[in-house]
Amino acid sequence: MTLQDLLLRLARAAIEERFGKPFSYSKEILCAQFPELGEKRATFVTINVDGDSLRGCIGSLLPHATLYDDIIYNAKAAAFEDRRFYPLEQSEYPYCSIDISLLTLPEAQEYDTAETLQQKLRPGYDGVILQYGQHTAAFLPQVWEEYPDFNQFFGQLGIKAGLRGFALDHHPAIYTFQADRFEDSALGEAYIPALKSDRSPQAHVSDDPSASEQPAASETLSLQTPQEAEAAFYAAIENSDIDAMRTLWSNDDTASCIHPGSERLQGFEAITASWRAMFASQSGLHFEVREVKTVQEG
Repeated sequence: MTLQDLLLRLARAAIEERFGKPFSYSKEILCAQFPELGEKRATFVTINVDGDSLRGCIGSLLPHATLYDDIIYNAKAAAFEDRRFYPLEQSEYPYCSIDISLLTLPEAQEYDTAETLQQKLRPGYDGVILQYGQHTAAFLPQVWEEYPDFNQFFGQLGIKAGLRGFALDHHPAIYTFQADRFEDSALGEAYIPALKSDRSPQAHVSDDPSASEQPAASETLSLQTPQEAEAAFYAAIENSDIDAMRTLWSNDDTASCIHPGSERLQGFEAITASWRAMFASQSGLHFEVREVKTVQEG
């Protein structure tokens, strides 16, 4: 088995673990067999469904974690935490292919004009990072296939960065990198996943005979304000009431109140990492962890 084969298997194992399949790989054993796994590398994991339809893409532009950890984290994030898509469903998974890019260190490109920069870049080979103040965006080398024209490429990159007008008119900092890219094929209809159909924990059995008479928390909630949504969600977390958390999260009337990205609900990030991990593993829904710097590609 090559390192590339192993990385693709690790990515799939990380995704399948979220569906309930036990993760069977040992970091210690694999790093002994493949020392590269213990080195810090920047990676991107892209998920495509039905051939070439983007389903999620998350990655790291700079090496901040070991190759082993970065692949696992980005595979899960691409499948379940790319905010452009709903979390990947188990029913979609057999039709998904995994695409991995191992990035080189970015190199700054000095340029005076757009024409000067165009002469330096190699479409299809160079990935590009654009940075202007607080605005940052990146395209992997393969994005040149979608936008082969130089002006179109940087026009879309500027839009992604949130810049007005043509991106290069701002004379942003430009960095280039290359990528070692490889992918697998969708598992197809023949794949019958030995995955748990129910990801929720077993129901709690109470010694209180009146407990069964109490309605579910989600059935008695009448949420009118962000503060009520916050209080109800924290109560559901404290009681490990996964069903209530699911209902609250998916309810269109309250989702804007409890979504971690909502500006109306300050302080939501106070939920601890351990609670986030518990909720993610038991419910299949995920919080946005703002302090982890990831970028979306494509």
